[in-house]
Amino acid sequence: MKRDLSPNGDTAAELRANRYRDRVIRRLDVKDPGQLFNAANEELAGATREGLGTLLQELPSYLQSRGVTTDWIDAAVAQVVPEFAAARAELKKAESAFQITRQNVGFLKQGFANGRPATVLADPAKYA
Repeated sequence: MKRDLSPNGDTAAELRANRYRDRVIRRLDVKDPGQLFNAANEELAGATREGLGTLLQELPSYLQSRGVTTDWIDAAVAQVVPEFAAARAELKKAESAFQITRQNVGFLKQGFANGRPATVLADPAKYA
């Protein structure tokens, strides 16, 4: 889903994206580190879909270079793009099901190695 929000375009689209990125960076450069989080969040909230794609590609590395964490970006995008929020929730459920499945596999391997098969396994469908 994130890839769909930030596709690479033709030369003209990339030039527009570069100009947009440069404008955003100029606005963010003047902010002190304490204001940078709020300013970046405002940029995400006010971006068009095309601009949002550019921000998703460029903002994390810019913020990291300024010493600002980026773990909040996905949540901010989820507030702006409803389908991203839905895809993010689906991914979280799939990751939970995967973890349960991996744990079940570990129990089975351990059971075979010890000569005592696992009798109780968690159902990953409950988490998907």
